[in-house]
Formats: sequence, C-alpha cells, structure tokens
Amino acid sequence: MWAVDQRLCAQPAWRFEADEVSTQGEVHCDFNRVLPVPTGYSVQASCTAEGPPAPYEIEFSFAESARAMMISGGPWAHATLVYCGPLTTN
Repeated sequence: MWAVDQRLCAQPAWRFEADEVSTQGEVHCDFNRVLPVPTGYSVQASCTAEGPPAPYEIEFSFAESARAMMISGGPWAHATLVYCGPLTTN
C-alpha cells in the first residue's frame, strides 16, 4: 500500500500487487511485462484511466532510505509515493 503523502496512509490510494496496480476508482493497470532495471522496474502495462484500456510504459524507481517510490510514465506522467505498509486481504 502506498500514498502520495504519509498523512494519507490511513486510506492509501495506491494498491500494488504482483501483476497490477490500482488507485481509488481512477486507474487500473495490468502489468504485461516487468523487467528489472538498475533503479527498480520497467513495466509494459495496459491501463484504464477514464477511458478504454491503453498501452503504457511505466518506470518504477525506489529511494529505499526514504521508503519512497518514484513513478514516471503511465497515465500519471510523474508521481512520488511513500510506503504505507503491506497489502492486506480480507
């Protein structure tokens, strides 16, 4: 679970799983190909964001000391997230 700000971790908007990411009602991406790169991962994905699914290239890089993830590409252009905790399933 990730959020754009530590204060938003009470209801984190970003849910990452092994083959997908979703935000609260706005974006859902299915990962088609995930490749490790020196800074994190390069992902080819199919994302639905206020329209039909479209192909995207997304880069995820990590600043482990800050417990942060930077995202470039995809339907977000650029985003920085903070780690809120593990994904829990009910």
